[in-house]
Amino acid sequence: MLGGGIFGGHSWWLSDHWRLEAEVGVGAGYYKADKYECEHCGAKIGTANGPVVVPKLGLNLAYNIVGRTRARKEVLEVIEIIEQTPKDTLTPPVPVEAPGAWALPLNIVPDYMGVAGELATRHPVLHKSSEYKPYTPDRILRKEEGALYVFFELDKSILKRSFTERGQSLRDNGPVLDEIMEVTSSILKDTTSRVSRIQIIGLASVEGPLKHNQELADKRAMALQKYIQERLPVADSLFETVGGGEAWSEFRDVVNDLATDGGGEGLTVAQLQKVLDIIDTEQDV
Repeated sequence: MLGGGIFGGHSWWLSDHWRLEAEVGVGAGYYKADKYECEHCGAKIGTANGPVVVPKLGLNLAYNIVGRTRARKEVLEVIEIIEQTPKDTLTPPVPVEAPGAWALPLNIVPDYMGVAGELATRHPVLHKSSEYKPYTPDRILRKEEGALYVFFELDKSILKRSFTERGQSLRDNGPVLDEIMEVTSSILKDTTSRVSRIQIIGLASVEGPLKHNQELADKRAMALQKYIQERLPVADSLFETVGGGEAWSEFRDVVNDLATDGGGEGLTVAQLQKVLDIIDTEQDV
């Protein structure tokens, strides 16, 4: 049998999840069949063919997992964003500097629209995907706006939420970890923006064996990734987890700031400058 049809219908919301659906239509086609004496036995006694018309009338009770209020709200939010977005700011997806990875720039919506944009005003650790840059050893993270630090005990890679240490400034892991989880969780739940990359960089101080410090930096970076994944369903593919090894760029920047400020930590400018010269010229890692 070969045929086709036309059908139409309407649905009525009975509640936030239940709908009543009515459908009416008609199908038509042409059939060809062989006829036998009985269904499972007997000889063939002929053929039959001709047109056939099949009417349809249906009444269904349907349950929607996504409720009417939420579905309508999400659609209206998307329509509002599109209508308010200047046409010259709509940009296609652009590749980021990683094999096989693509990111959708958050600037397809006006600045500070949606959850990510609103959060960025309070959490400068958030950046648009178009501003992504891979980690390189010459980056000075302590000078980058919004960079969040968690700290580890000397020569350890176990991430402790309770870790606190008072020096020139208070090191307190608890509030930083809370901020990381709040920002990540909020964007994962959002419909107007998405996480394209979570960059985690592990570092070790400059004293001690080079190979050991590299392994320590790797483990520290993975400790933070594990902390996040134990609390949120974040895929491995979203992480760029890098062991940055010994933090020479960070250390040099601290020394340079002290020299620029006229000395400190019991050292003169001349002594600090000598340290900088050794860092910049000594070839033995």
